[in-house]
Amino acid sequence: MDKLHRLKITDVLIEEGLVTDAQIKEAIQKEKNTSVSLEEILVKSNMVDKNTIMTIKADLTHTKYIDLASCSEYEENARLLSEGICRRYRLVCINKIGNKLSLVMSNPLDIFSIDNLRLVSGYDIAPLLGYAPDIDLALNQIFGYHELPEEIIEEPDVEDNSLRDIASAISNSEIRIEKKKKEEAPVIIDTPLIRLVDGIIVQGIEKKASDIHIEAFENIMKVRYRIDGIMHEVMRFSKALQPSIISRIKIMAGMNITEKRLPQDGRINIILKSKAIDMRISILPTIAGEGVVIRILDRSSITLGLDEIGLSLSIAEGFKAAVCQSNGMVMVTGPTGSGKTTTLYAALNTLNAPTKKIITIEDPVEYYLDGINQVQVRPNIGFTFASGLRAFFRQDPDIIMVGEIRDFETAQTAIEAALTGHLVMSTLHTNDAVGTVTRLMDMGIEPFLIASTLRCVLAQRLIRANCPHCKEPTNPSSTLLKLMDKMNITLPDNVQLFKGRGCKTCHKTGYKGRIGIFELLTMSVELEDRIVDRSSGTQLMEVAKKHGLKTLLEDGIEKVFNGLTTIEEVFRVAQA
Repeated sequence: MDKLHRLKITDVLIEEGLVTDAQIKEAIQKEKNTSVSLEEILVKSNMVDKNTIMTIKADLTHTKYIDLASCSEYEENARLLSEGICRRYRLVCINKIGNKLSLVMSNPLDIFSIDNLRLVSGYDIAPLLGYAPDIDLALNQIFGYHELPEEIIEEPDVEDNSLRDIASAISNSEIRIEKKKKEEAPVIIDTPLIRLVDGIIVQGIEKKASDIHIEAFENIMKVRYRIDGIMHEVMRFSKALQPSIISRIKIMAGMNITEKRLPQDGRINIILKSKAIDMRISILPTIAGEGVVIRILDRSSITLGLDEIGLSLSIAEGFKAAVCQSNGMVMVTGPTGSGKTTTLYAALNTLNAPTKKIITIEDPVEYYLDGINQVQVRPNIGFTFASGLRAFFRQDPDIIMVGEIRDFETAQTAIEAALTGHLVMSTLHTNDAVGTVTRLMDMGIEPFLIASTLRCVLAQRLIRANCPHCKEPTNPSSTLLKLMDKMNITLPDNVQLFKGRGCKTCHKTGYKGRIGIFELLTMSVELEDRIVDRSSGTQLMEVAKKHGLKTLLEDGIEKVFNGLTTIEEVFRVAQA
C-alpha cells in the first residue's frame, strides 16, 4: 500500500480514537526497520483489531475485504493457479464464475500484477483485499510449509542490462509461445516476456521519458525513449517477439488483441512508487508489423500554476491579464509536444474556483482535473469539437477550453462563444504568435471578428535545460559568435555562459529536463486596425514588436544569459 493510503488509514484510526498519535509514530518507525506492513504491526501489537483495520483499508481503496480465516472450501479454486504464481503475487483464488477469478490479494491495486495474472491465466480478474498473514497461512495450508526458490518469486530488475538479458533469454526460447491457428493471438505460458514489457515501461518512467517507442522493422524490433525531446535507442530484440509484446500491451490497455489491420488507441493508469501515472497507447500497423507509442503523462504536471511554467515576468503579467478577463479568446500555439496542454491546464488551475463553471472539450482528455467538467470528442458518432461547443452554450459555462481548433466550424463556434460573454481558451498549430491571426483568416474567419475577440496569443517551445549536476562555465566558439553577430545577438560583457559537460545523471548529454521559451502577442488598438485591414504577417509582427513583443529567440537568449540552457539549444529549437 502506498504512503498516501497509509496516511489516510492512520488519520481514520486516530480520528476514531482507536490509536494515539504516539502509537502510530511508533508503528511507522517499526515499519521502516522491518519488512512488515503497518497494518500487521498494529494488529500484532494488539493496538487494532485485524478486521477493523482491513475494513478501513478496503473502504479507502474502494475494494472488498475478505477474511480468509473465516472462509472455507476454497482449496479447489485456489489450485486453479500455480503455487509459484500464488506466492509471487501473494494471493489466493477463492472463486471462479464463468471466465472470472476472484482473487484475495495483499495489494489489489497493483495493476501490473493484475494484468500479468490476466495474461498468464487467461481469465478475467476480480481483485479482493486480504490480510497478508492470512494469505500466507492459506497458501501454506494448500501447498505445504516450504519456501520456493528465490528466483521464482523475485521481482524483475529494470536496469538496461537486465532488460537486455530478458530479451535475449526470450529470443533463445526460454519463453514458450503457442499458437493454435495462424490468425489467433499468441498465448504466453511463462512470464519473462511480461517482465520485459513491464521493465521497458517502468524504466521509461524512471528515465523521465515522455514517449516510449516500440518499433517494428524487417528483421528486428527497437525500443526508443524520447527524453527531453530527443530520441534515444535503448535496446533491440528479436522480431519473433513482436506478436507477443504487442498482445501484452493491448491487453494492458484494454484493446482488441485480434485486430491487426487498423490503428488502435487505449489508456493505462498505474501507481508507481506512490505516484499516479497515466499512459496513452497508440498502435499503428506498418508494413513491418504493428508499432507502439506509449505517451507517459505525469499527473504532477497538471498541478502547476502560471507562476511555475517558466514564464518571464513581463510575459506572465500579460498572459495573466488576458486569462483573467471575463470574455474573449486566449490562444496557445506551438508544435506537438511543446507543452501547450500543460500551459492551458496551468491557466485553468489559476481560474478554477467554486464561483466559476469551467468546461473543456479535448481529444483525448489527457488529465483529469478536479472541479472541472471535461468532455471527450467522439468523431465516429458525430460528436466533434464544433458540436460539443454548441452543446456547451446550454450548460451555462463561464470558461471554455477547446483542445484544438482544426477547422472553420470549430473556429467560428469558438468565436461565437467568445462574443457571447465566455472566456475561450484553445490551441493552434502555428510557427509563431502572429501566425495565429493569419491562420484563422485562412480558415475563413472574418478579420473584424478576430480583432474583436482575440485577447492574446502565447507561442511556446520546449528546450533542454543545462544539467544542474555537471554544468560549468563555457565560452562560445568562433563559429557560434559569427552566427550570433549575424542575428544581431550581443553577448553582454558581464554575462557568463554555462554548458553541461555530460554525466551519468544526464546520460552524457549535458542536459537534464526541459524549460519553456515563450512569445506573447497582446492586442492593441493599432494591431486590431491592422488585422481588420488584412495586413500581412510581417506587418503584424512589426506592430507587435513596437508594442513590446519579445520573440521566442529573444526569450530563449535571455534564458541562456541566465545560465539555464545553451545558445546551441535555443538555435536548434527557435531559429527560423
